[in-house]
Amino acid sequence: MMMSGGIHEPEIDRLQKQSDIFTKKYEHERKQYLLLQDKFNRTLAEKKKMEEDFKDERLSVDKIKKEKIKIKTLENELEKEVTKYD
Repeated sequence: MMMSGGIHEPEIDRLQKQSDIFTKKYEHERKQYLLLQDKFNRTLAEKKKMEEDFKDERLSVDKIKKEKIKIKTLENELEKEVTKYD
């Protein structure tokens, strides 16, 4: 037995309204997620760059230390040679 469409219209309208509200909330949450995902990716890239810079800086400091040791060694050798020829 079919009832007239008028009886079910308020229920359909209510369900459509709930569907619209859910869709709006979903789209809002999706936008928030995408923004956070983008921020996360940018932060991750920045972290990687900082780690690389730190590694380069550390290598540079190590190189300077090695060069200072080498210079000191050469100065000592020069001092010995100068003393030897005096």
